[in-house]
Amino acid sequence: MKKLLLLTCLGFVFSGCSVHHQFNDRLSYQSLKQIKSEIHITKKQSLDITWIPNDFTSRIDIQGASGFVGGGTRTRIPIGIGLSSRIEEAISTYADLNSGGRKLTLIVNNAKTKFTYGVTNIDSASVILNVTFELSGNRWTKEFSTKQNDSGVKDAKVTSVIEYAWDQIALDVAREIATHL
Repeated sequence: MKKLLLLTCLGFVFSGCSVHHQFNDRLSYQSLKQIKSEIHITKKQSLDITWIPNDFTSRIDIQGASGFVGGGTRTRIPIGIGLSSRIEEAISTYADLNSGGRKLTLIVNNAKTKFTYGVTNIDSASVILNVTFELSGNRWTKEFSTKQNDSGVKDAKVTSVIEYAWDQIALDVAREIATHL
């Protein structure tokens, strides 16, 4: 019986398991408050945002953690959903988003979220987003990155560190676009 239990446990450890966390796809209240206080455009412009690839807004990566603890698990990380919805929400604080607005194209060259598990939560996260922007005939490329750990995040959710990192990237992208309006 002990051998069967041991073999079963080892099977789970070596085969990995799938983890499904509940991610929030909205900016936190603090991030929303921050972007509203930073960007003041006198006349709100209308923007029509297009994402390339067009399925980025529904992209979910399935990956293992970067750290040893939890490294055998396969975790669903909705990076495209988490980043695109936050970016659009941050932009909407100073621009109207509608199909009749100026065309803003965001070409996602690279988007990656790395994380490490601790005992109970995700302990650290790093996010890289490389985007080419197209707005009114102007084209430029910029890479955004952040590294966060649980010491700066005051939340009990397992996914808070990743969500906070996505918030920081979204705010940086929104600031970048605001400088070109």
